[in-house]
Amino acid sequence: MKRFHLWPRGLIGRVTLVLLLATLLEFLGSTIVYEQTEIYYADDLAVQRVAERLALSYRVLMAAEEEERPALAKRLSSPDLQIGWFASGAGTSPTTPVQIGNLSLPGNALSLPPTSPRDAGLLRMQGLLINSQDLLENVELHLSRGGRNLIGTRRDLIGTMRLPGHVDKDGPRDSTIVFFATGVLGRLPGFYGGLLSAAILACCVLAAAAMLVRTLGLPLRTLAQAADAIGHGPPVQIKPSGPREVRQVAQAFNAMQTRISHLINDRTQALAAVSHDLRTPIQRLRLRASFLDDTEAQTAIEDDLDEMEAMVSSVLAFLAGDTDPEKRRPADLATMLETLVDDASDAGQLATYSGPEHCVHTVRPVAMKRAFANLIGNALKYASRADVTLFSTDHNIQILIEDNGPGIPEAELENVLEPFRRIEVSRNRDTGGMGLGLAIVRQIVEREGGTITLSNRTGGGLQAKIVLPLHPPQTKVQQTG
Repeated sequence: MKRFHLWPRGLIGRVTLVLLLATLLEFLGSTIVYEQTEIYYADDLAVQRVAERLALSYRVLMAAEEEERPALAKRLSSPDLQIGWFASGAGTSPTTPVQIGNLSLPGNALSLPPTSPRDAGLLRMQGLLINSQDLLENVELHLSRGGRNLIGTRRDLIGTMRLPGHVDKDGPRDSTIVFFATGVLGRLPGFYGGLLSAAILACCVLAAAAMLVRTLGLPLRTLAQAADAIGHGPPVQIKPSGPREVRQVAQAFNAMQTRISHLINDRTQALAAVSHDLRTPIQRLRLRASFLDDTEAQTAIEDDLDEMEAMVSSVLAFLAGDTDPEKRRPADLATMLETLVDDASDAGQLATYSGPEHCVHTVRPVAMKRAFANLIGNALKYASRADVTLFSTDHNIQILIEDNGPGIPEAELENVLEPFRRIEVSRNRDTGGMGLGLAIVRQIVEREGGTITLSNRTGGGLQAKIVLPLHPPQTKVQQTG
Protein backbone atom coordinates (compact mmCIF):
# COMPACT_ATOMS: atom_id res chain seq x y z
CA MET A 1 0.00 0.00 0.00
CA LYS A 2 1.40 3.35 -1.04
CA ARG A 3 1.87 5.72 1.89
CA PHE A 4 0.78 9.32 1.67
CA HIS A 5 3.48 11.83 2.59
CA LEU A 6 2.36 15.21 3.90
CA TRP A 7 5.82 16.63 3.24
CA PRO A 8 6.52 16.53 -0.52
CA ARG A 9 9.68 14.77 -1.59
CA GLY A 10 10.38 16.99 -4.59
CA LEU A 11 11.99 20.43 -4.48
CA ILE A 12 9.11 22.05 -6.34
CA GLY A 13 6.55 20.52 -4.00
CA ARG A 14 8.43 21.57 -0.88
CA VAL A 15 9.02 25.17 -1.94
CA THR A 16 5.42 25.44 -3.15
CA LEU A 17 4.08 24.06 0.14
CA VAL A 18 6.17 26.54 2.11
CA LEU A 19 4.86 29.40 -0.01
CA LEU A 20 1.30 28.15 0.40
CA LEU A 21 1.54 27.86 4.17
CA ALA A 22 3.16 31.27 4.46
CA THR A 23 0.47 32.84 2.28
CA LEU A 24 -2.38 31.19 4.15
CA LEU A 25 -0.96 32.15 7.54
CA GLU A 26 -0.48 35.72 6.40
CA PHE A 27 -4.02 36.12 5.13
CA LEU A 28 -5.52 34.20 8.02
CA GLY A 29 -3.81 36.51 10.47
CA SER A 30 -4.86 39.56 8.48
CA THR A 31 -8.46 38.36 8.41
CA ILE A 32 -8.56 37.76 12.16
CA VAL A 33 -7.09 41.18 12.87
CA TYR A 34 -9.48 42.84 10.46
CA GLU A 35 -12.41 41.02 12.06
CA GLN A 36 -11.61 42.73 15.33
CA THR A 37 -11.34 46.20 13.79
CA GLU A 38 -13.60 46.02 10.73
CA ILE A 39 -15.72 49.06 9.86
CA TYR A 40 -18.66 49.64 7.62
CA TYR A 41 -17.80 51.11 4.29
CA ALA A 42 -20.64 53.60 3.92
CA ASP A 43 -20.81 56.70 1.83
CA ASP A 44 -22.24 59.89 3.28
CA LEU A 45 -25.37 59.74 1.13
CA ALA A 46 -26.31 56.27 2.36
CA VAL A 47 -25.74 57.26 6.00
CA GLN A 48 -27.79 60.43 5.61
CA ARG A 49 -30.64 58.52 3.98
CA VAL A 50 -30.86 55.96 6.77
CA ALA A 51 -30.52 58.63 9.46
CA GLU A 52 -33.37 60.65 7.92
CA ARG A 53 -35.62 57.59 7.79
CA LEU A 54 -34.85 56.71 11.40
CA ALA A 55 -35.61 60.28 12.48
CA LEU A 56 -38.85 60.26 10.45
CA SER A 57 -39.86 56.91 11.95
CA TYR A 58 -39.18 58.27 15.42
CA ARG A 59 -41.40 61.31 14.86
CA VAL A 60 -44.24 59.31 13.27
CA LEU A 61 -44.26 56.67 16.01
CA MET A 62 -44.07 59.31 18.75
CA ALA A 63 -47.12 61.05 17.31
CA ALA A 64 -49.20 57.86 17.02
CA GLU A 65 -51.11 55.94 19.67
CA GLU A 66 -49.48 52.80 20.98
CA GLU A 67 -52.04 50.48 19.36
CA GLU A 68 -51.28 52.06 15.97
CA ARG A 69 -47.50 51.79 16.24
CA PRO A 70 -47.06 48.14 15.07
CA ALA A 71 -48.91 48.82 11.82
CA LEU A 72 -47.06 52.09 11.30
CA ALA A 73 -43.69 50.42 11.89
CA LYS A 74 -44.55 47.80 9.30
CA ARG A 75 -45.54 50.47 6.78
CA LEU A 76 -42.37 52.44 7.48
CA SER A 77 -40.23 49.38 6.67
CA SER A 78 -38.61 48.75 3.31
CA PRO A 79 -36.41 45.97 1.93
CA ASP A 80 -33.24 47.82 2.93
CA LEU A 81 -34.46 49.20 6.28
CA GLN A 82 -36.78 47.06 8.39
CA ILE A 83 -38.46 48.65 11.40
CA GLY A 84 -40.39 47.10 14.25
CA TRP A 85 -41.93 48.24 17.51
CA PHE A 86 -42.29 46.68 20.92
CA ALA A 87 -43.98 47.99 24.06
CA SER A 88 -41.66 47.64 27.02
CA GLY A 89 -42.61 48.33 30.58
CA ALA A 90 -40.35 48.57 33.56
CA GLY A 91 -38.82 45.23 34.39
CA THR A 92 -40.18 43.48 31.28
CA SER A 93 -38.03 41.52 28.85
CA PRO A 94 -39.15 39.80 25.63
CA THR A 95 -38.46 36.06 25.48
CA THR A 96 -39.72 35.04 22.04
CA PRO A 97 -38.15 35.81 18.64
CA VAL A 98 -39.55 38.79 16.74
CA GLN A 99 -39.88 38.80 12.94
CA ILE A 100 -38.88 41.97 11.07
CA GLY A 101 -39.54 41.41 7.40
CA ASN A 102 -37.24 38.56 6.40
CA LEU A 103 -35.18 38.84 9.60
CA SER A 104 -35.93 36.79 12.69
CA LEU A 105 -34.32 38.54 15.66
CA PRO A 106 -33.95 36.99 19.10
CA GLY A 107 -35.95 38.56 21.86
CA ASN A 108 -32.91 39.98 23.58
CA ALA A 109 -32.19 42.03 20.44
CA LEU A 110 -35.08 44.29 21.50
CA SER A 111 -33.14 45.51 24.47
CA LEU A 112 -29.68 45.99 23.05
CA PRO A 113 -26.96 47.12 25.43
CA PRO A 114 -25.10 50.32 24.63
CA THR A 115 -22.82 50.15 21.66
CA SER A 116 -19.58 48.43 22.68
CA PRO A 117 -16.78 50.97 23.16
CA ARG A 118 -14.34 48.33 21.86
CA ASP A 119 -16.12 48.06 18.51
CA ALA A 120 -14.59 50.87 16.49
CA GLY A 121 -16.75 50.10 13.48
CA LEU A 122 -20.06 50.41 15.34
CA LEU A 123 -18.94 53.53 17.21
CA ARG A 124 -17.99 55.14 13.90
CA MET A 125 -21.36 54.22 12.40
CA GLN A 126 -23.23 55.55 15.42
CA GLY A 127 -21.33 58.83 15.16
CA LEU A 128 -22.16 59.12 11.45
CA LEU A 129 -25.89 58.57 12.10
CA ILE A 130 -26.03 61.10 14.94
CA ASN A 131 -24.08 63.69 12.96
CA SER A 132 -26.58 63.33 10.13
CA GLN A 133 -29.62 63.76 12.44
CA ASP A 134 -29.17 65.50 15.80
CA LEU A 135 -32.48 64.02 16.99
CA LEU A 136 -30.88 60.57 17.18
CA GLU A 137 -28.54 61.78 19.92
CA ASN A 138 -31.39 61.77 22.48
CA VAL A 139 -33.11 58.46 21.70
CA GLU A 140 -30.64 56.02 23.30
CA LEU A 141 -29.44 54.76 19.95
CA HIS A 142 -27.75 51.38 20.43
CA LEU A 143 -26.16 49.41 17.60
CA SER A 144 -25.03 45.83 17.17
CA ARG A 145 -23.92 43.50 14.43
CA GLY A 146 -26.47 41.21 12.84
CA GLY A 147 -26.20 38.02 10.84
CA ARG A 148 -24.24 37.33 7.67
CA ASN A 149 -25.24 36.05 4.29
CA LEU A 150 -24.26 32.57 3.09
CA ILE A 151 -20.64 33.36 2.22
CA GLY A 152 -20.13 35.88 4.99
CA THR A 153 -19.48 38.89 2.78
CA ARG A 154 -22.35 41.00 4.16
CA ARG A 155 -23.42 41.74 7.70
CA ASP A 156 -26.63 43.43 8.78
CA LEU A 157 -26.65 46.32 11.19
CA ILE A 158 -29.31 46.12 13.92
CA GLY A 159 -30.19 48.78 16.45
CA THR A 160 -32.77 50.08 18.91
CA MET A 161 -34.22 53.49 19.80
CA ARG A 162 -36.21 54.10 22.96
CA LEU A 163 -39.38 56.25 22.73
CA PRO A 164 -40.09 58.04 26.05
CA GLY A 165 -43.51 57.49 27.62
CA HIS A 166 -45.14 58.86 30.78
CA VAL A 167 -43.88 58.73 34.33
CA ASP A 168 -45.73 56.37 36.69
CA LYS A 169 -46.62 57.38 40.20
CA ASP A 170 -43.98 54.97 41.49
CA GLY A 171 -41.35 56.78 39.49
CA PRO A 172 -40.11 54.37 36.73
CA ARG A 173 -40.46 55.58 33.20
CA ASP A 174 -42.59 53.49 30.84
CA SER A 175 -41.30 53.49 27.27
CA THR A 176 -41.48 51.71 23.95
CA ILE A 177 -38.66 50.40 21.80
CA VAL A 178 -38.19 50.89 18.07
CA PHE A 179 -35.86 48.29 16.58
CA PHE A 180 -34.46 48.30 13.09
CA ALA A 181 -32.19 46.29 10.81
CA THR A 182 -30.42 47.40 7.65
CA GLY A 183 -27.80 46.03 5.33
CA VAL A 184 -27.39 48.95 2.97
CA LEU A 185 -24.89 50.87 5.05
CA GLY A 186 -21.99 48.77 3.87
CA ARG A 187 -20.52 45.41 3.08
CA LEU A 188 -18.05 43.69 5.32
CA PRO A 189 -15.58 40.98 4.37
CA GLY A 190 -16.60 39.06 7.46
CA PHE A 191 -14.55 36.18 8.87
CA TYR A 192 -15.66 33.47 6.45
CA GLY A 193 -15.77 35.87 3.56
CA GLY A 194 -12.27 36.96 4.47
CA LEU A 195 -11.14 33.37 4.46
CA LEU A 196 -12.73 32.84 1.05
CA SER A 197 -11.03 35.92 -0.33
CA ALA A 198 -7.77 34.84 1.27
CA ALA A 199 -8.09 31.37 -0.24
CA ILE A 200 -8.74 32.76 -3.74
CA LEU A 201 -5.84 35.16 -3.47
CA ALA A 202 -3.63 32.45 -2.01
CA CYS A 203 -4.43 30.18 -4.96
CA CYS A 204 -3.47 32.93 -7.38
CA VAL A 205 -0.25 33.60 -5.49
CA LEU A 206 0.41 29.86 -5.30
CA ALA A 207 -0.05 29.41 -9.05
CA ALA A 208 2.35 32.25 -9.79
CA ALA A 209 4.84 30.96 -7.23
CA ALA A 210 4.65 27.41 -8.58
CA MET A 211 5.46 28.64 -12.08
CA LEU A 212 8.45 30.54 -10.73
CA VAL A 213 9.64 27.62 -8.62
CA ARG A 214 9.28 25.34 -11.63
CA THR A 215 12.06 27.28 -13.32
CA LEU A 216 14.30 26.03 -10.53
CA GLY A 217 13.06 22.45 -10.66
CA LEU A 218 13.39 21.93 -14.42
CA PRO A 219 17.20 22.29 -14.58
CA LEU A 220 17.54 19.91 -11.63
CA ARG A 221 15.26 17.39 -13.31
CA THR A 222 17.31 17.64 -16.51
CA LEU A 223 20.47 17.11 -14.47
CA ALA A 224 18.97 14.02 -12.80
CA GLN A 225 17.97 12.55 -16.17
CA ALA A 226 21.46 13.13 -17.56
CA ALA A 227 23.04 11.49 -14.51
CA ASP A 228 20.71 8.50 -14.83
CA ALA A 229 21.66 8.14 -18.50
CA ILE A 230 25.35 7.62 -17.70
CA GLY A 231 26.34 4.13 -18.77
CA HIS A 232 23.27 3.69 -20.98
CA GLY A 233 24.59 5.31 -24.12
CA PRO A 234 26.78 8.16 -25.32
CA PRO A 235 27.17 11.06 -22.86
CA VAL A 236 24.81 13.97 -23.30
CA GLN A 237 25.94 17.47 -22.40
CA ILE A 238 23.27 19.49 -20.60
CA LYS A 239 22.78 23.20 -21.08
CA PRO A 240 23.39 25.09 -17.81
CA SER A 241 20.29 27.04 -16.81
CA GLY A 242 18.46 28.21 -13.72
CA PRO A 243 19.96 29.85 -10.61
CA ARG A 244 23.69 30.38 -10.36
CA GLU A 245 24.23 27.42 -8.05
CA VAL A 246 22.33 25.08 -10.37
CA ARG A 247 24.32 26.30 -13.38
CA GLN A 248 27.55 25.64 -11.50
CA VAL A 249 26.42 22.10 -10.70
CA ALA A 250 25.49 21.53 -14.36
CA GLN A 251 28.88 22.79 -15.56
CA ALA A 252 30.71 20.59 -13.05
CA PHE A 253 28.58 17.63 -14.10
CA ASN A 254 29.38 18.17 -17.78
CA ALA A 255 33.10 18.32 -17.00
CA MET A 256 32.91 15.18 -14.87
CA GLN A 257 30.94 13.34 -17.54
CA THR A 258 33.51 14.28 -20.17
CA ARG A 259 36.39 12.99 -18.03
CA ILE A 260 34.59 9.71 -17.31
CA SER A 261 33.76 9.28 -20.99
CA HIS A 262 37.39 9.79 -21.99
CA LEU A 263 38.60 7.28 -19.40
CA ILE A 264 36.10 4.66 -20.53
CA ASN A 265 36.84 5.23 -24.20
CA ASP A 266 40.59 4.96 -23.65
CA ARG A 267 40.17 1.71 -21.73
CA THR A 268 37.73 0.29 -24.25
CA GLN A 269 39.86 1.16 -27.24
CA ALA A 270 42.97 -0.33 -25.66
CA LEU A 271 41.30 -3.62 -24.75
CA ALA A 272 39.47 -3.79 -28.07
CA ALA A 273 42.71 -3.23 -29.95
CA VAL A 274 44.47 -6.00 -28.02
CA SER A 275 41.56 -8.40 -28.50
CA HIS A 276 41.30 -7.59 -32.18
CA ASP A 277 45.03 -7.98 -32.75
CA LEU A 278 44.93 -11.43 -31.15
CA ARG A 279 42.82 -12.70 -34.03
CA THR A 280 45.80 -12.53 -36.42
CA PRO A 281 48.14 -14.86 -34.46
CA ILE A 282 45.20 -17.17 -33.75
CA GLN A 283 44.57 -17.55 -37.45
CA ARG A 284 48.31 -18.13 -38.10
CA LEU A 285 48.39 -20.85 -35.43
CA ARG A 286 45.27 -22.43 -36.90
CA LEU A 287 46.92 -22.49 -40.32
CA ARG A 288 50.13 -24.05 -38.95
CA ALA A 289 48.15 -26.64 -36.99
CA SER A 290 46.51 -27.78 -40.19
CA PHE A 291 49.92 -28.94 -41.49
CA LEU A 292 50.65 -31.16 -38.50
CA ASP A 293 50.86 -34.88 -39.14
CA ASP A 294 49.78 -35.73 -35.58
CA THR A 295 45.97 -35.72 -35.84
CA GLU A 296 45.48 -35.89 -32.07
CA ALA A 297 47.74 -32.90 -31.44
CA GLN A 298 46.13 -31.01 -34.31
CA THR A 299 42.67 -31.53 -32.81
CA ALA A 300 43.80 -30.39 -29.35
CA ILE A 301 45.43 -27.26 -30.77
CA GLU A 302 42.36 -26.37 -32.82
CA ASP A 303 40.14 -26.81 -29.74
CA ASP A 304 42.35 -24.42 -27.80
CA LEU A 305 42.29 -21.95 -30.67
CA ASP A 306 38.49 -22.16 -30.85
CA GLU A 307 38.32 -21.40 -27.15
CA MET A 308 40.71 -18.46 -27.53
CA GLU A 309 38.68 -17.09 -30.44
CA ALA A 310 35.49 -17.41 -28.40
CA MET A 311 37.18 -15.50 -25.58
CA VAL A 312 38.25 -12.73 -27.91
CA SER A 313 34.74 -12.51 -29.38
CA SER A 314 33.28 -12.29 -25.87
CA VAL A 315 35.63 -9.47 -24.91
CA LEU A 316 34.84 -7.54 -28.07
CA ALA A 317 31.09 -8.02 -27.55
CA PHE A 318 31.36 -6.82 -23.95
CA LEU A 319 33.45 -3.79 -24.83
CA ALA A 320 31.11 -2.85 -27.69
CA GLY A 321 28.12 -2.77 -25.36
CA ASP A 322 28.51 0.86 -24.32
CA THR A 323 28.93 2.06 -27.89
CA ASP A 324 26.47 -0.24 -29.65
CA PRO A 325 24.91 1.89 -32.44
CA GLU A 326 21.75 -0.24 -32.59
CA LYS A 327 18.58 1.84 -32.24
CA ARG A 328 15.55 1.00 -30.17
CA ARG A 329 12.51 -0.13 -32.11
CA PRO A 330 9.35 -2.15 -31.40
CA ALA A 331 10.06 -5.87 -31.18
CA ASP A 332 7.92 -8.86 -30.25
CA LEU A 333 9.58 -10.34 -27.16
CA ALA A 334 7.21 -13.32 -27.09
CA THR A 335 8.04 -14.30 -30.67
CA MET A 336 11.74 -13.79 -29.95
CA LEU A 337 11.64 -16.17 -26.97
CA GLU A 338 9.49 -18.74 -28.77
CA THR A 339 11.97 -18.79 -31.67
CA LEU A 340 14.91 -19.45 -29.34
CA VAL A 341 12.98 -22.20 -27.54
CA ASP A 342 11.99 -23.81 -30.86
CA ASP A 343 15.60 -23.70 -32.05
CA ALA A 344 16.71 -25.48 -28.89
CA SER A 345 13.97 -28.08 -29.27
CA ASP A 346 14.94 -28.68 -32.90
CA ALA A 347 18.49 -29.31 -31.69
CA GLY A 348 17.21 -32.09 -29.43
CA GLN A 349 17.26 -30.11 -26.18
CA LEU A 350 14.37 -29.80 -23.71
CA ALA A 351 13.04 -26.23 -23.61
CA THR A 352 9.53 -24.84 -23.00
CA TYR A 353 7.85 -21.45 -23.33
CA SER A 354 4.87 -20.14 -21.34
CA GLY A 355 3.32 -16.71 -21.88
CA PRO A 356 1.36 -14.53 -24.30
CA GLU A 357 1.52 -15.03 -28.03
CA HIS A 358 2.69 -11.47 -28.59
CA CYS A 359 4.35 -8.85 -26.43
CA VAL A 360 5.59 -5.86 -28.40
CA HIS A 361 8.07 -3.67 -26.56
CA THR A 362 10.55 -1.01 -27.68
CA VAL A 363 14.07 -2.41 -27.23
CA ARG A 364 17.29 -3.03 -29.16
CA PRO A 365 16.16 -6.31 -30.76
CA VAL A 366 19.54 -7.78 -31.72
CA ALA A 367 21.08 -7.09 -28.33
CA MET A 368 18.02 -8.32 -26.45
CA LYS A 369 17.90 -11.54 -28.46
CA ARG A 370 21.59 -12.05 -27.65
CA ALA A 371 20.80 -11.69 -23.93
CA PHE A 372 17.92 -14.18 -24.10
CA ALA A 373 20.01 -16.64 -26.12
CA ASN A 374 22.84 -16.37 -23.60
CA LEU A 375 20.56 -17.16 -20.64
CA ILE A 376 18.76 -20.02 -22.41
CA GLY A 377 22.10 -21.38 -23.62
CA ASN A 378 23.52 -21.29 -20.09
CA ALA A 379 20.45 -23.10 -18.73
CA LEU A 380 20.77 -25.87 -21.33
CA LYS A 381 24.55 -26.05 -20.91
CA TYR A 382 24.51 -26.58 -17.15
CA ALA A 383 21.17 -28.42 -16.83
CA SER A 384 18.96 -30.81 -18.76
CA ARG A 385 16.09 -28.40 -19.46
CA ALA A 386 15.15 -24.71 -19.67
CA ASP A 387 11.71 -23.29 -18.88
CA VAL A 388 10.99 -19.78 -20.19
CA THR A 389 8.06 -17.72 -18.82
CA LEU A 390 6.90 -14.27 -20.00
CA PHE A 391 4.23 -12.13 -18.34
CA SER A 392 3.41 -8.47 -17.82
CA THR A 393 2.10 -6.37 -14.93
CA ASP A 394 0.81 -2.81 -14.80
CA HIS A 395 4.36 -1.51 -14.50
CA ASN A 396 6.76 -3.93 -16.17
CA ILE A 397 7.43 -7.00 -18.29
CA GLN A 398 9.06 -9.98 -16.58
CA ILE A 399 10.94 -12.86 -18.19
CA LEU A 400 11.87 -15.93 -16.11
CA ILE A 401 14.41 -18.46 -17.40
CA GLU A 402 14.66 -21.47 -15.08
CA ASP A 403 16.70 -24.67 -15.19
CA ASN A 404 17.01 -27.84 -13.09
CA GLY A 405 20.77 -27.71 -12.71
CA PRO A 406 23.00 -27.49 -9.63
CA GLY A 407 22.43 -23.77 -9.11
CA ILE A 408 24.97 -21.28 -7.76
CA PRO A 409 26.16 -20.78 -4.16
CA GLU A 410 24.16 -17.97 -2.52
CA ALA A 411 27.29 -15.96 -1.78
CA GLU A 412 28.19 -15.89 -5.48
CA LEU A 413 24.82 -14.97 -7.02
CA GLU A 414 25.78 -11.31 -7.37
CA ASN A 415 29.41 -11.96 -8.25
CA VAL A 416 28.67 -14.03 -11.35
CA LEU A 417 27.15 -10.96 -12.98
CA GLU A 418 30.53 -9.22 -12.84
CA PRO A 419 32.86 -9.39 -15.86
CA PHE A 420 35.43 -12.22 -16.01
CA ARG A 421 33.84 -14.02 -13.08
CA ARG A 422 33.31 -17.79 -13.23
CA ILE A 423 32.03 -20.16 -10.56
CA GLU A 424 33.80 -23.50 -10.73
CA VAL A 425 32.27 -25.15 -7.66
CA SER A 426 29.35 -26.66 -9.55
CA ARG A 427 30.16 -25.90 -13.20
CA ASN A 428 32.99 -27.81 -14.84
CA ARG A 429 35.87 -26.30 -16.73
CA ASP A 430 35.01 -28.06 -19.97
CA THR A 431 32.23 -25.57 -20.63
CA GLY A 432 34.83 -22.92 -21.47
CA GLY A 433 34.24 -19.19 -21.50
CA MET A 434 35.69 -16.21 -19.68
CA GLY A 435 32.78 -15.34 -17.41
CA LEU A 436 31.53 -12.57 -19.68
CA GLY A 437 28.20 -14.09 -20.71
CA LEU A 438 26.14 -12.94 -17.73
CA ALA A 439 27.99 -9.61 -17.62
CA ILE A 440 26.96 -8.98 -21.23
CA VAL A 441 23.36 -9.91 -20.37
CA ARG A 442 23.29 -7.47 -17.47
CA GLN A 443 24.83 -4.76 -19.64
CA ILE A 444 22.15 -5.23 -22.32
CA VAL A 445 19.27 -5.33 -19.83
CA GLU A 446 20.44 -2.26 -17.92
CA ARG A 447 20.75 -0.29 -21.16
CA GLU A 448 17.02 -0.91 -21.60
CA GLY A 449 16.37 0.44 -18.09
CA GLY A 450 15.73 -3.04 -16.71
CA THR A 451 17.24 -5.33 -14.08
CA ILE A 452 18.40 -8.93 -13.91
CA THR A 453 18.54 -11.02 -10.73
CA LEU A 454 19.65 -14.58 -10.13
CA SER A 455 18.21 -16.85 -7.45
CA ASN A 456 18.27 -20.53 -6.58
CA ARG A 457 14.98 -22.38 -6.90
CA THR A 458 13.54 -24.17 -3.90
CA GLY A 459 13.42 -27.52 -5.69
CA GLY A 460 16.86 -27.08 -7.21
CA GLY A 461 18.10 -25.19 -10.20
CA LEU A 462 18.67 -21.54 -11.06
CA GLN A 463 16.21 -18.81 -11.97
CA ALA A 464 17.24 -15.76 -14.01
CA LYS A 465 14.66 -12.96 -13.79
CA ILE A 466 14.65 -10.01 -16.19
CA VAL A 467 12.38 -7.04 -15.43
CA LEU A 468 11.86 -4.43 -18.17
CA PRO A 469 9.96 -1.20 -17.39
CA LEU A 470 6.64 -0.94 -19.16
CA HIS A 471 6.08 2.26 -21.13
CA PRO A 472 2.40 2.41 -22.26
CA PRO A 473 3.02 4.59 -25.35
CA GLN A 474 5.64 2.14 -26.65
CA THR A 475 4.37 -1.24 -25.44
CA LYS A 476 1.49 -3.43 -26.52
CA VAL A 477 0.73 -6.75 -24.85
CA GLN A 478 -1.68 -9.24 -26.41
CA GLN A 479 -2.67 -12.15 -24.21
CA THR A 480 -3.57 -15.52 -25.68
CA GLY A 481 -7.26 -15.99 -26.28
